[in-house]
Amino acid sequence: MTGARAMTSRHSIETVRDEVSRIQKSVDVLDAVVGEVRDRLERYFGHGRKMPEHALRGLARDIDATITAELRPIRRRIGFRKPTPVRPKSDAYEMLYLVVMPEDQLGEGRPRYFRLASMRIVATRKKVLVECMPTALGLRQHAAEKLIVRGADVMESVRNLALSLAGWAALPGLVDDVMEEAGFERMGITGCKGLLLGALDPRAPIPPGRRVTFGNGNWVEEDVPVSPLLPASFTINTYIGDREIQPNQRGAMAVIDQWRDACGEAFDLACEEVFWPEREIRDAFPDPIEDELVDDIRKLVVETRMLKAMGNAKIAGVRLMDLYENDPEFRQAPAPDLEEAEEEGIPASVFR
Repeated sequence: MTGARAMTSRHSIETVRDEVSRIQKSVDVLDAVVGEVRDRLERYFGHGRKMPEHALRGLARDIDATITAELRPIRRRIGFRKPTPVRPKSDAYEMLYLVVMPEDQLGEGRPRYFRLASMRIVATRKKVLVECMPTALGLRQHAAEKLIVRGADVMESVRNLALSLAGWAALPGLVDDVMEEAGFERMGITGCKGLLLGALDPRAPIPPGRRVTFGNGNWVEEDVPVSPLLPASFTINTYIGDREIQPNQRGAMAVIDQWRDACGEAFDLACEEVFWPEREIRDAFPDPIEDELVDDIRKLVVETRMLKAMGNAKIAGVRLMDLYENDPEFRQAPAPDLEEAEEEGIPASVFR
């Protein structure tokens, strides 16, 4: 490693660590929100009274201000249900946030993994629910460091990668079963002016969520197991910048982007359903992605050109070697970046 490259690498690690130290405080912020709600409601629920309209409005405003300022959510949606003449005290707020939460998966005392987590706060005059649920989407610190090393002009690499990942949240649930059936796990998405390479893992453990319910003069806190309907976990492992992207990878990125564009708003709304499937206040249920487009992406991710562009040799080297020996289309396609292959542990001989 040259001196300049070593200096850039050290700078990227320091920059990411500074960002990580800020993200680690997110757990304390969640505790603070729960404490604030508990103290505020004690004067009402603790004495068997409902909150008046002004108190409900003020509580929603203050919670939103705290979360927005301290957690800086990637996505934020505020819903309000108006009271009706029949139910004049049925007004309610539903506040939805997508945040980045740290995880120490290796027991090292510091996080190297960052998971997208959805927060949902429902506040009515007689009940308040505070919920934080993990998604099956995350990224590794290595990817954040690579984002800086490989020339991306960003100050918050974890946040920028998380923003890109959120924009593809519906994809794993559409393709995880066909990928697993075919024996491949590596998958890439576009983002941050490059390629985000990750892997699907149906066996990866997902921690439970947290739910606190206030009402009826008491409050209950509980762990919430993740839904068995969650798709395979999808984790971004590394980032390939514009200068490192191989022609076949660039072509694969273009095809995936075209597919998402063809889905239009339906894909964006499908991502929101991944984050907040139990959302209560909404104008209408979104239309699903067209069946034809779903079929297209399920076929696309297991095409030879896509498998090779994503470097799936690490997961199923034997199958790729078989393709290499017997499939002319595979042999003619350009190989992925060999430096990246070696870094990820992929046998470079498969691609020569």
